[in-house]
Formats: sequence, C-alpha cells, structure tokens
Amino acid sequence: MDISATPPPSSLVAHERPARTAFWLFGASLTLCALVYLAFTVQGSWFSGAPTLHWTARDFTVARGAGEVRPDGLSLKANDASSAVLISVNTSLRSSDYPVIAWKTSGIPDAAEVGLLWRNDYEPGRIFNRRLDVEAGRVQPFSLLHDPNWVGRIVGLALAVKGVSGEPILVQSATAKTMSPREIVGDRIGEWFTFEPWNGASINTLIGGADTQDLPMAFALAVIVGLAALIYRALARWRPQWGSRSTCAGNGTSRGK
Repeated sequence: MDISATPPPSSLVAHERPARTAFWLFGASLTLCALVYLAFTVQGSWFSGAPTLHWTARDFTVARGAGEVRPDGLSLKANDASSAVLISVNTSLRSSDYPVIAWKTSGIPDAAEVGLLWRNDYEPGRIFNRRLDVEAGRVQPFSLLHDPNWVGRIVGLALAVKGVSGEPILVQSATAKTMSPREIVGDRIGEWFTFEPWNGASINTLIGGADTQDLPMAFALAVIVGLAALIYRALARWRPQWGSRSTCAGNGTSRGK
C-alpha cells in the first residue's frame, strides 16, 4: 500500500532559503547605504560624547522687535517694515563639538535677510555673522565647520531677520548639533516617524513623517531595495546556483508494500 511521508527537512530549508537570502541582502544593503550616507554627512567626531544642546522659546531674549511667547514658540514682529527682529540666547559651548546650528522656524518670507550672529571668547568684543538660507518659511541649518571665526568657546548666539512685514514669524527652538553618526541617525528616524496631523490636503499628500526631511524615507527605502537587487543579480551571475532552491531527493513520498 502507499504510505504518505512527511516532507524531508531539506525541502523545508529550500522553502526558507529565499526569505533568509532576501533578509540578509536587505541588511547588507541597508548597512552599506547607511555608511555611505554617514560618510558624506558626518561633520563632527564619529565618537563624540558631547550632548546635543537645545533651546526653546523661553530661553530666547528679544533684543529688537516685538515678541510674545506662545505655546508653539516665540512670535516675532518687526517694529516697522525696514527694521529687523533680533533674538539672542546665552551659550557656553565648545565650537569644535558643535559644527551646525539649526533654528526651527516658520512663516519667514523666502526673500527675507536672515543671519546667524555669535561671539567667541578669543575676541569677545567682536560679533561675527553668516547669512542663512530660507526655504518654505524655514531657516535652513548652517555648517560652521570651516568658518575661521567659529573657534574657541561660543558665548552667545543670535538670529537676525530683516524684511518681515505683515504676519509675525515664529521661532520655535534652536539646536547646536554635534553631527555625529548617532545624532544624524536619530534625526532621520525622528523625521520619518514624526506624527503628521490631518489637514485638508491630507487625502492627497499624507505620507507620514515631518513636513521637511533631509532624507525622505521613500527615497531611502527605494535605494536600499534597489541596491539589494543589484547585489543579488551580481551574485547570481557569478554563481548561478547561489540562492537557488536545493533539489529534494525523490518526490517527497515513499512507496511500500
């Protein structure tokens, strides 16, 4: 009579192999892409022990213009169309530990003149400044890594905005960044998984994450998957039998009398 036999262990391994191969290829591609990205973006020490410094609206001092602290940040308005608004924050940080200063803002006109001002302990009587770019109402982070005046201990930071008229602008926070691998990875993950509130345009544009992302999650995932596919294809061409399912001995059944 015929007796059905359970599939041999080798067939189970054969079915598990494609999933295991895909997992390891994805992991290898993710690691390679992350290292390349960090090689281009890390500006500080790869093993920096300095903490990220963060200041909120309550830490700011309005030196010029009119300001009001609200739950969502510091609302600023110029005294007149030709005047600038200026806010400052007391700091005491080592310039070598913090190459990037990032301001979180909204409502700043793209045509406005925005500058970062600071003082160092080498020349405490001088005020240094650098022009900052604005996109979609947000001041863009600026790297001071190669600025000859970003030296010693920074004993004061300020943000100046000229060309503000009409609606007030909002300054939510300022951050001194170490730009270490740990901080960069944390920033990207934070951007990807930030809660995106529902609004009237969400039915067409809701994709999750922060409104602006230095590295969009969809793009990063596409690159990782594409590289994994290229690695698989190269290995398959090099060794055609690599990754293929092993041939099971017999047809999985045995006959007896």
